[in-house]
Amino acid sequence: MVDWDRVSPIIRDTLTLLQKETVGFGDVIMSETKYWVMWKSSAGRAFAALHPTKNNIRVFISCDSTKIEDPLKFTKASASTGGWGKKYPVVFNIRSPNDIAYATSLLKQAYKSVVEERRDAGRKEVMEGETVKPVTKIKDLVGEPVYFREFVYAPLNEAGVILLFSKIMGELGIYYEASPSSFPDMIARRKIKEGLERIRVEFEYKSSHFLQHKHDFKNCDVIVCWEHDWKDCPLQVIELKEVIKRLRT
Repeated sequence: MVDWDRVSPIIRDTLTLLQKETVGFGDVIMSETKYWVMWKSSAGRAFAALHPTKNNIRVFISCDSTKIEDPLKFTKASASTGGWGKKYPVVFNIRSPNDIAYATSLLKQAYKSVVEERRDAGRKEVMEGETVKPVTKIKDLVGEPVYFREFVYAPLNEAGVILLFSKIMGELGIYYEASPSSFPDMIARRKIKEGLERIRVEFEYKSSHFLQHKHDFKNCDVIVCWEHDWKDCPLQVIELKEVIKRLRT
């Protein structure tokens, strides 16, 4: 799994929004390795490999650099050699949510290229009298249905928690101030009777992950999570699973 603690909240949010756009292409399979987020078509062929870093997302795509439509000159030829360079000949960087619309157009071209390549290969096999092997389709995983505003399903990871919280934090009297480059994830202001107090916020899928990630609770005030499973937690916990139930009423 990608070490998300090393990726800034802004880049995590950007990747989450980009994933939402990419799902609209068709059947897209997403998976993670230690350093990469891999996107494949339902035929099993990878069309993009994304490397989230502290300040950007480096994207390698399976698309012929001579055929890609890139009027803004966003892309460049991959400097990688060998099999990686042949599989992913084009690379570009995403630095903020402002890049999402254009990046989506580039990724869509890569997706179409691998789908068409697979289709052409199937036609060739049929013409040559060979049996086309059925494609095993791996279904994407989603969380339990919650049907809360724009969210049909519950988050399955920390990125989903951040996205959900960003939609409701104002209703909880919490206002964004900054995203530190390291721990904690967010500095915010919380409305109290006397004014707006400064709070340090850490996002986790489960509250117990705070312990697993070996964070210092002395430098944090609030944990925002989907599921609160840390019985003796010394910090305030905002459990989004329960919060959205209250906001429905």
